[in-house]
Amino acid sequence: MQKTLKTLEESCNYYKNLYNTSPIGYVSLDSNGLIREINQTGAKLLGVEQNKLTNTSFLDFVTAETSDIFLNHLKQCEHSIEQVISEIIISAKGHHRTTLQLISVKNKDENGCTIYRTAIVNTSGGLQQSISGRNKPFVDYENATTEALAKENKRLREELSGHLRAEEDLRKLSRAIEQSPCTVVITNSKGVIEYVNPKFTQLTGYAPEEVVGKNPNILKPDNIPAEEFDHLWKTITSGKEWQGKFRNKKKNGDLYWEYAYISPVKNQSDRITHFIAVKEDITKRLKAEEELSKFSRAIEQSPVTTIITNSRGIIEYVNPRFTESSGYTAKEVIGKNPRVLKPENISSEEFAELWKTLLSGKELNGEFCCKKKNGEMYWENVYLSPIRNHEGKITHFIVVKEDITERKLMEEERIRHIKELEDLMSFSTIINEEDVQEEALFKHLVSALQKNFAPDIAAAIMLDKEKKPHPQNLWVSIGSGKLPRV
Repeated sequence: MQKTLKTLEESCNYYKNLYNTSPIGYVSLDSNGLIREINQTGAKLLGVEQNKLTNTSFLDFVTAETSDIFLNHLKQCEHSIEQVISEIIISAKGHHRTTLQLISVKNKDENGCTIYRTAIVNTSGGLQQSISGRNKPFVDYENATTEALAKENKRLREELSGHLRAEEDLRKLSRAIEQSPCTVVITNSKGVIEYVNPKFTQLTGYAPEEVVGKNPNILKPDNIPAEEFDHLWKTITSGKEWQGKFRNKKKNGDLYWEYAYISPVKNQSDRITHFIAVKEDITKRLKAEEELSKFSRAIEQSPVTTIITNSRGIIEYVNPRFTESSGYTAKEVIGKNPRVLKPENISSEEFAELWKTLLSGKELNGEFCCKKKNGEMYWENVYLSPIRNHEGKITHFIVVKEDITERKLMEEERIRHIKELEDLMSFSTIINEEDVQEEALFKHLVSALQKNFAPDIAAAIMLDKEKKPHPQNLWVSIGSGKLPRV
């Protein structure tokens, strides 16, 4: 019996050590966000001793601005059979603010109650897990005595009770790894696979029996040079953690990207016995980052001005075209209210009404006359639109502006020409009238000259067929006076 209990104790310590020394934080939460269990890595992220976190609220560590995200995360877990991923900010005890990614799956505990098995990953600076000291035996054995049988029986009962608790802990820790939303691979000290969790099979398509006993290169990473693999192996065999991303190939040939945390597992003699790899599929995230980068480059290189403000109208971003158009550098306007760029052709009241309309969720478009930093005036066609998050809440505003100064000048020139043509047509109409009188003709002509050019003196003279003037047909207008013949 002692031998069996000894084996159970060693197994418990082995899995407990794997669980606690994992570079990923693990926590089990109930539907109210209370911590039911947490490993050492998770406790370290929260800045509190592991044994003091049970039945405390995880929400106590979440910052106010992301508390709604955390509560919504719990709601999504309640109604989803798939993993739920969210990103929050915590304020750990004695630590600075830290950004965490939560990856949760819904499950049942030993009592049949709903529980959310959650991986917590530090995405603000990466995980840095170091384990110091050596594991102590789960139960301290007392020396048997022959003098007090009752005392020995009591000790044995307590020992058996401790091992039963250890067995339950072992099952609990085993379930946490089995139900982890991240891929978990355990190899021996030579790198031969001994264990893969169900998430590994779900992601890669390989069943456990197809990979156990083989080297992880069965996944055939095709983009990592041999020297990089050598660096990975040297790092973990020296007792250090390695982390990085690489592309692997599924059983069906599909390529996917993973971010892996690989750590050595040591026994009580501080000798490396195994390696544990916790890997996250980041294929979708990399694709999203690539799309974001593409859109970012498009805005940076756009031929139109782009301005982004927060929900209070404070400028957070301007693209290079903004500086080219306005003369203001990004440093001069970021952090300021757009009033610094208020158009010249609207009043302060109208400008305030404009932002009130935007805050109501409506889009706006209009042509505005603006002033550059050097005082030069120019025209812009402006589109203003609110940006909403996944909950429909306005988080930012985007302003896209096109310089239409040249177009406006051309339009003014076109209007002037149209007016001139209208005047000529009007003059032609009068000339073509058979009963037009000389005085009416010259009045109309001088009136057109005054209207278009506003001269102080306007004069008109009639020429005969030989293009000689007739002094008696000279008409003169001074200011807005009458048109006498001289």
